[in-house]
Amino acid sequence: MTTTSPNSSLNATLRYFEAAEANLDKLTRQLRRTLDLVPDGIAFGSNTAYEDGVRGCVELLVGLPPIDGWRPSAIPLDLDEIARRRLDADEINEPELLISLGSDMEEPERQISAYAYRLNRARRRFIREAAIGIAERITTMLVAPRAGPDFSGILVQLKQIDVLLGSAFPRPHDWAGMFVTIENGDANRDRLADTWTAIRERLVSALYDDAEPLPIPVIDLGSVSRGHSHDVVVTQLNWRALDQITFERLIFSLISTSSSYENAAWLTRTNAADAGRDLSAIRVSRDSLAGVTHSRVIVQCKHWLERSIGPADVGQLRDQMALWEPAKVDVLIIATSGRFTSDAVQLVEKHNNGDRAMKIEMWPESHIERLLAERPGLVAEFRLR
Repeated sequence: MTTTSPNSSLNATLRYFEAAEANLDKLTRQLRRTLDLVPDGIAFGSNTAYEDGVRGCVELLVGLPPIDGWRPSAIPLDLDEIARRRLDADEINEPELLISLGSDMEEPERQISAYAYRLNRARRRFIREAAIGIAERITTMLVAPRAGPDFSGILVQLKQIDVLLGSAFPRPHDWAGMFVTIENGDANRDRLADTWTAIRERLVSALYDDAEPLPIPVIDLGSVSRGHSHDVVVTQLNWRALDQITFERLIFSLISTSSSYENAAWLTRTNAADAGRDLSAIRVSRDSLAGVTHSRVIVQCKHWLERSIGPADVGQLRDQMALWEPAKVDVLIIATSGRFTSDAVQLVEKHNNGDRAMKIEMWPESHIERLLAERPGLVAEFRLR
């Protein structure tokens, strides 16, 4: 059974984030209690409860470690200062003074909100790599050719992910159910692999946020854009940077961001030995004379780097289309980070020249590279260059 030492750097960092979040919660509550004591009108004089509340805020601010060199520093205004500024605004009838006062009174809350955002972002960066690595170990444990998976070991890995997710990430659908299945001893390898495939995809998707920028290690793009006229551009992508999960996500991104496809979705059942999942979409074809036609497309993703797809593989993938009917499958796309053998190409051509309604399309790595040449954002997102 795999365990993690309580003194590991991973655990230590996790404890730092947990302590920072606890202190942030305390500060948030303390600040709200303190601001509730601010009188509505012009009132001079001391208020011991308010002053103690401010002192508590100052002490709790020290408990927030800096994030990239910054942490909140604003504290609630002195009550006499609030009263004096309200009086000044009333005497000269200047609403702008009240607006300025309101902004200054809200500054501590704004800074706490900004810190909460940074804390969440920093924790997401920390958690993402660790959680994905653990998820890959679970996948390997489920699909490894052995007498039976180590269910107790899988449970340990799941618990590690659960702890890592904390409050920074939502739990995927069926997350708790997978714990119950294993803990009750009802786990079946194939059924659990199917369940984990769906959970894993939702988990990995949740670890990425569209608002999080990709790191760019340059200061000025204008300066680095000059003086490279004689350099060579690398056209082959680094497919080894991907695993089966991220390759599936790449193809999903290709399909779902294309105007030629609608309703892209993951299918929830699989018999694939590599625990991969099929993708369903509607292809939209527009003709100025014939109008718009819709075709149901199933995409099967194979992240195969060590061998090519052969005729037996094509036949098996073609036969699996019975799993997804009805509705009728019009097009089967076999997308691979590798290649097709010549025999596989001949089989696909023979199939497409026959009288079967469903057509097969081959997307080898060379074809996908051409598609990605028009989508450099995806190349960067999946770190393929």
